[in-house]
Amino acid sequence: MKILTNTRTYRVAGITQTLASFADFIEKNKGKVHITGVDIVSQKSNYQSASVKQNGSFSMLSFLLDYPANIIKVAREAKDLREIETVYEPLIEKYEETIKQESPDAILINGTYFLPWCLLKAALRRGLPIVLHYHGILSKETAHWNPCERELMLAMEKSFDRENIYYVFPSHLAKDTVEKEVFGHGVKKFSLLPNPVPAHFFKKSPGKRIKKQLGMISRWSKVKNTDFLENLAEFNDKSKEMSLNVVTDLPRQHKTRIKLGGLVKFRQPMPNDKLPFFYQKMGVVISPSHFETYGNVAQEAVACGTPALVSRHMGVAETFQNLGLGDWVIDFDSLSAVATKIKEVRGMEVSVSVKKKIKEEYCSDKIHPRLLEVLRSI
Repeated sequence: MKILTNTRTYRVAGITQTLASFADFIEKNKGKVHITGVDIVSQKSNYQSASVKQNGSFSMLSFLLDYPANIIKVAREAKDLREIETVYEPLIEKYEETIKQESPDAILINGTYFLPWCLLKAALRRGLPIVLHYHGILSKETAHWNPCERELMLAMEKSFDRENIYYVFPSHLAKDTVEKEVFGHGVKKFSLLPNPVPAHFFKKSPGKRIKKQLGMISRWSKVKNTDFLENLAEFNDKSKEMSLNVVTDLPRQHKTRIKLGGLVKFRQPMPNDKLPFFYQKMGVVISPSHFETYGNVAQEAVACGTPALVSRHMGVAETFQNLGLGDWVIDFDSLSAVATKIKEVRGMEVSVSVKKKIKEEYCSDKIHPRLLEVLRSI
């Protein structure tokens, strides 16, 4: 069986890490499945790429194409979704051309942003079976945009509401939000699959946990609640109780990074298999997002033995409840309350029983067979 899917090689992209882990699983288990990842990069964009392993079960196709990478500018000038489709027609055609050349049995679409949307258009033109892995909810990601552009993004996301699409949701939160706030009705064909934890997060790394170290790993965007981190940095500057460490894609010369330079230690995105070294040095990790369909960082940290505080508005909060870590699921509305909670949990060691349960229920070898079963079923 041959699967074609979209991916981006951002170092801090959860989609990339999940796909790479799935490809490793396919290769290791000789599942007679080949995955072709397609990354179409704008000639005008400038992003830090990550290496993507290629093996017998996975190949990566990367293309440079002249298209506007900033969708918000396109949305500002468009009257409706058809005008956006016209702007991105070269992208759609490139996906369609690649589908024709690769002849996949099915299309796996990751996310609902404009690149996945272009792949959707191409897959529909070719009449292929489609699985949508619902990483991120577009209308949530763009909730802070102006009303006109926001409505266009909602219309784009509604395009994924089709009877012939099979949906994979990483959490009940993701499914319920899509049904209530995007599609306006229940979906019939779906699976609930939490994002997996790759094996390297269960290996003990050298190094000692430092109680005062606080870590955060995130794209720098509004939906990730980076405002909270900025406020925490200023709050912490008075007491110097913590040392803040942030792994992010924020450019070195960005004004916010310069402003916080003396208050936060910014780190460049790193390969996924290097993250355990980061987690195991932290006294606590925080994930304050306004909304996430899941949230890999928190469960990776816990798998490494590091306590993590997660927002109630994240799908991974369901995993924490199942692990008996409901006390670490909090609101990030009160800075002082969160600071008190951080002081309470930092430096703690996650229990052996919790780490064992994560490995038994959420490791790649448990989750990926279920995704493979979904792909084979369509």
